[in-house]
Amino acid sequence: MTISIYDPRSMAAALKQMPPARSFLKQLFFGGASKTHTTESFDVDIQTEGRRAAEFSNPKGPGKAVDRTGFSTETFRPPMVAPKMSITVEDMQTRLPGEHIYAEKDPDSRAAELLGGDIALLDSMIVRREEIMARDALVDGEIVCTGDDYAQTITFPARDASLTIGTLAAAKRWDAGTSDPIRDIRDWRRAIDALTGLSADKLILGSTALDALLANTSVQTLLDNRRMDMGQIAPGLLNGGATYYGRLGGVDIWGYDELDADGNPLVSVKSALLGCTAARCEMHYGPVGVASGDGNAARITLVPAARVPESWVEREPAVRWVKISSRPLPVPIQNNAFLTATVLA
Repeated sequence: MTISIYDPRSMAAALKQMPPARSFLKQLFFGGASKTHTTESFDVDIQTEGRRAAEFSNPKGPGKAVDRTGFSTETFRPPMVAPKMSITVEDMQTRLPGEHIYAEKDPDSRAAELLGGDIALLDSMIVRREEIMARDALVDGEIVCTGDDYAQTITFPARDASLTIGTLAAAKRWDAGTSDPIRDIRDWRRAIDALTGLSADKLILGSTALDALLANTSVQTLLDNRRMDMGQIAPGLLNGGATYYGRLGGVDIWGYDELDADGNPLVSVKSALLGCTAARCEMHYGPVGVASGDGNAARITLVPAARVPESWVEREPAVRWVKISSRPLPVPIQNNAFLTATVLA
């Protein structure tokens, strides 16, 4: 469309479209107070007791000696993410979205506005990466970190083989008339309880798995049985990109449709993730090195924080950089409090 400078024009409010960075899994399972460190790595001692019961003893004899249980030490090294953006002379001289075409906006004001937007964008990128890491930790039991000239795989305490269900047999898949999802959920909860003593209370489903559950004949029969309070389906409560659908088999049912950076579902559409919010899961942050001062006064400081923002100016060519560094690591210390299954073919 050709624009004539003689025609009067008006400017409506600008629209900046950016999908929000969801953090449902992080908030649900890693929502406690985060822990920061000043060291490159940190250790976690894990002592696992069995279900030991006191033995009977003769009232006139000595007590029964009990052996002390040993422990193992797991070491973790948080990876680094450090996205940055630049503000150039050209950026300072270019009209911003929604800015009046003839407004004589001060370049410094424009640069300040750009800086604020850049900081918000960089932080949202880190939030999204943390959510992807939380998914990998809960579903895969490890986080694979790759970047330019960098590769690291972070493995968490081994999950018992009984909690990796894989793909259900054809007769048990939730779209089959012979399937019983409520029985599956009960069996999975029992498996977690047997290993940890914890009761799983959240079931997160991909979109297709959720549709199959709601349409399943056995589930519909249970919901129609008014004589027994086995559960209810009442969709609502949108929270961090997840939708709460109700309670079945003793667990809260959530549908999660968030996408990763490549446009793939964070939770596979055919999968189920069963977990316990009472399990010990923690967000840890490693230290970030920050340079300050010039010449002989220059020094490097290790900053233990979840976010470390920096901004500096380069002279040739003239450019301002803004960067946010973080070394996040979600750690499911009680890894046996989670179970994954593929419920459809």
